Amino acid sequence: MGRLWIWAAVLVAIMAVLAVMVPKAPDAAKSPAAGGQVTPVAGKLKVSATVFPLADVVKNVGGDQVDVVTIMPVGASPHTFEPTPETIRTVSGVAMIFKIGCGLDDWTEKVTAAMQGSVKVVAVSNNIELRKFADGSADPHYWLSLNNGQIIAITVAQELSKVDEADTEYYMANMTEYVKKLDAADGRIRATLAPVKGKSFATFHEAWFYFAQEYGLEVATAFEPFPGREPTPQYLAEFSDAVKKKNIKWVFSEPQFSSDAISQVAKDLGVKLGVLDPEGGMAGDAKASGYIPMMERNADTILKALSE
Repeated sequence: MGRLWIWAAVLVAIMAVLAVMVPKAPDAAKSPAAGGQVTPVAGKLKVSATVFPLADVVKNVGGDQVDVVTIMPVGASPHTFEPTPETIRTVSGVAMIFKIGCGLDDWTEKVTAAMQGSVKVVAVSNNIELRKFADGSADPHYWLSLNNGQIIAITVAQELSKVDEADTEYYMANMTEYVKKLDAADGRIRATLAPVKGKSFATFHEAWFYFAQEYGLEVATAFEPFPGREPTPQYLAEFSDAVKKKNIKWVFSEPQFSSDAISQVAKDLGVKLGVLDPEGGMAGDAKASGYIPMMERNADTILKALSE
C-alpha cells in the first residue's frame, strides 16, 4: 500500500472517531490549531501487548496517557511461549490486550481465561493485506513491513479512543506524528537496501517475507518449517538444494532460538551465518530498544551481508 493510502487512512480514522465523540467546548491549551500541544485529560490507562514491536507501537500512540505491559518476556518467541502465573499477575488490571493474531499469539486466550473479569482483546491485523502460507493460513509476521506498522498504529489509536474517549484527540495526534516517523524510517530503509535490491537470502523460519516483499528482496528458503520444530531429513535436503540453486551466500538465524543446528548446516553448505531479529527488545541492546531501531538494524545487517 502506498503512502497516499496510509495518509488517507489516517484522516479517515481521525474523522470516524471524532464523529462519534460528544461535542465539547474547545480547549486552547489542547488545540493544535491554537498552537498548543495536545495533552491527556483522563486518568492513565493500563493496557498490554503480546510482543515487543506491538508494545512499542502502543507506547508511541498512547504516550504518557497509557501504561503498556508487554506480555512476552525479552528473548522468548511467540511461537513457543507459554504463559505462567507471573504472566497473569503482570497483566492484572489491564483494560485491553493488543495481539498480532493469525495464530502467532493464540496463547492470549490462556491469559484472558486465567484473569478475573473480562478484558477486551484486539487483533491489529485489520486492513492489512495478509500473505498466505502454502497451507492457506495467514502469515502473522506482518509487522516486519513499516507500511503495515503504520496501519497498526491507526488501529491502536482507534481502539484506545474507544475505551478512553476523553483523550481521543491526544491519541490521534500521537498516532499522526508516529506515522510520520514510521514513514520516514521506511524511506531510510528503502534507501539503505536499494544497492542490494533483487538479491536473495535464506532465513531461520518463514518470518521475513513481508520485509523482503516490501524492500525488493527475496527469501529463497527457510531452515525450519515451523520455529522450534526440527526440520526432517527431506525438508533439510530441500533447504540445501534451494541454497545451492539460488547461490545463497548468507543464512540468517534468530536470537530467540538456538543457532546450533543451522550453524552446522551453514558450515556444511559453505555459506555465512548472520542474525536477524524479528522480535526486538533484546536485553542489553540499546539499538534494538524500539520498533523502528529494530527494523533499521535488520536492514543494516542485510545490506552488509548481501553487499559482499
